[in-house]
Amino acid sequence: MTLGRLHLIPCEPSGLTPSQNGTKHAVELDENTQRGNVKTNKIMKKTLLLIVVLCLLIPFFVTPSLGFSQENQTRWEVYFSPNGEATKAIVKQLNTAQNTIFVQAYYFSSEPIARALLNAHKRRVKVEVILDKSQRTQKYSSATFLYNTGILVHIDAKHAIAHNKVMIIDAETLITGSFNFTQKAQEKNAENLLVLRDRKLALLYMKNWQEHAGHSELYIREKREGELLGTSQAARGRGAPWPPEF
Repeated sequence: MTLGRLHLIPCEPSGLTPSQNGTKHAVELDENTQRGNVKTNKIMKKTLLLIVVLCLLIPFFVTPSLGFSQENQTRWEVYFSPNGEATKAIVKQLNTAQNTIFVQAYYFSSEPIARALLNAHKRRVKVEVILDKSQRTQKYSSATFLYNTGILVHIDAKHAIAHNKVMIIDAETLITGSFNFTQKAQEKNAENLLVLRDRKLALLYMKNWQEHAGHSELYIREKREGELLGTSQAARGRGAPWPPEF
């Protein structure tokens, strides 16, 4: 009995030799690595872009510290009374005026502020004041004092009360708030005062000042019987005693 020989022929399922198969796996691994690197680069770029955007937005959300804001933006100071430094702050700004001071006030009886206005007038700074009509009928008012020193005074009688408290200095610095220009406001009343350095804002207030000046009357004090006002040219150059608190 003859037995046939069984020949076993090894076969590779992939048709590749072991070395070729290993090379294929290495190529696939390298491609996966490249894809991972590309994905990582995209994530890094997006992260970097997000950081840049946040850096650009930060200035819009940061609150400026008390007193002054960032450069090229509105600079401001705030004061409160009683017994704050509002009067001192006003006098400081008036003393730095170089060209113009425009004032709106119901009345004022603060001697330091009045003297600062007078000193500015003597430095040839243009000073003009709008006051409420009540100052026209007072026996001796802030209008009288300013008029006697040569400062141009307007009386705004169009409104029930001309109640603005505003100073515009050199078309750049704006002073406003509830603070009346009086000793009582400084020492006894609850008031607030803002000093803002912003040309655009100052120009808006200047426009409003001009509108009120347009319907106001120039203050011309007439001498009453038995009353010595000192409205001659010589007396106006000397100034006059400050009126009592009212």
